[in-house]
Amino acid sequence: MDLNNYRSYIMSEEKEKRMWEDGIFAFDTSALLAFYYFSENTRKDIFSEIFSRLKGRLWIPGHVEYEFLKNRENTLKKPISEGYDKIKTDDLEKIKSTISSLSGLIKNLNQKVSKQDKHPFIDNKIISQLNDFAEETKEKYDQLNTDILKEFDKRTQEIEAALKHDMVLEQFQNYFTAGKEYDFDTMMEIVKEGKIRYENCIPPGYKDETKKGIQKYGDLIIWKQIIDYAKKTNKPIFFITDDITKEDSCYIKKRSNETRIISPYEEMIKEMYDKAHAEFWMYTFSQFLYKAKIFGNLQISDQMMEEVKDSVKVIQKLKFNGMYVHISDVTVAKIKRFFSDGKVVSVSVAMKPDDQTPEGRKDFLYGVSRWLDYNYKAAGYYQVDKNHISFYSESEFGRVDYNGYIEEDKLVLNWYSHINGNRGQGDYYFYEINQ
Repeated sequence: MDLNNYRSYIMSEEKEKRMWEDGIFAFDTSALLAFYYFSENTRKDIFSEIFSRLKGRLWIPGHVEYEFLKNRENTLKKPISEGYDKIKTDDLEKIKSTISSLSGLIKNLNQKVSKQDKHPFIDNKIISQLNDFAEETKEKYDQLNTDILKEFDKRTQEIEAALKHDMVLEQFQNYFTAGKEYDFDTMMEIVKEGKIRYENCIPPGYKDETKKGIQKYGDLIIWKQIIDYAKKTNKPIFFITDDITKEDSCYIKKRSNETRIISPYEEMIKEMYDKAHAEFWMYTFSQFLYKAKIFGNLQISDQMMEEVKDSVKVIQKLKFNGMYVHISDVTVAKIKRFFSDGKVVSVSVAMKPDDQTPEGRKDFLYGVSRWLDYNYKAAGYYQVDKNHISFYSESEFGRVDYNGYIEEDKLVLNWYSHINGNRGQGDYYFYEINQ
């Protein structure tokens, strides 16, 4: 086979259409977890209009099932930890504190203007009305705060109930079949092979060096399971994933409103063909929907397409091949590192004089990247909505909440520390780390 010609051959519309006639659609963890961010109507439409027509051809690798079940609870709980709990400890407490300070401000005013024989002064009736206003405002807010907290408790209970009766999980079980996870000995063989592959930048997964243990080879394990399944079915395989920002499995093209997969890397196409004699291709979830409309003649609304794009395009703006750094002064660097599964790790590191030069800073950040990995103890989870990002970092000392927005090469963040009550704001600039 001529590998140079193979990619253009498999990219032809005629070939792609033939692959759709009986191809298998294997889904990655990222594409499955995205369903928890869709509206209920969009989920229903995808299940009823698309998955029902493709039932029997939808498949989840065993390791994807493992990762999905491990991460679904955190994904479901994000609205609690990053929404309701954050509003309670930040916004509501801030309002309460502001209203409480109102009485003190009025008391100070009263002392300045209460002497009727000396300027400045105000009629005592007006001062009395101000005192009544402050008290009424406090009583009214206390009642509203109680009502708000009751609403929050109700929503929290609904989310917690979803953990026990997860409609998304039930629909996946209805429409998908799942492969089996490998036994431990097989995993160890893949780890041995993975070390050689990653040293030589052989896809997929070779940019997951910061992860530890078997977790580092998760993408490779999934790839091996896809190949094994292709051997059994003898059918073309489409792999649906939104975890493409590492660029260690496919060529991508970034547009203003989304990131698309151009094609899998040639090595993966060839490996699939050589080992399973099967055709292989990759889509993002939004590309999958578009192709389903074209090749599958399925009914997909523009509204559904836009919602799916919105759910992933901001996450794709986050960069995972480096760290976001805020240098608060010349001696301390505050560093955040994000991962595609929703996790973020955080650390503050003292800088020596040599670290403050351009070359010294590069070496300093590279050194930090070697140990600030997925398993670092100070960690939390992030959530994005449009261009807004919010997350927390929790360590043995306590919790710090962050919120702000994403720009091209930086994060503009505000933060509140539950450890000491301090607030702050600043820009975190991205530094790419070449492994």
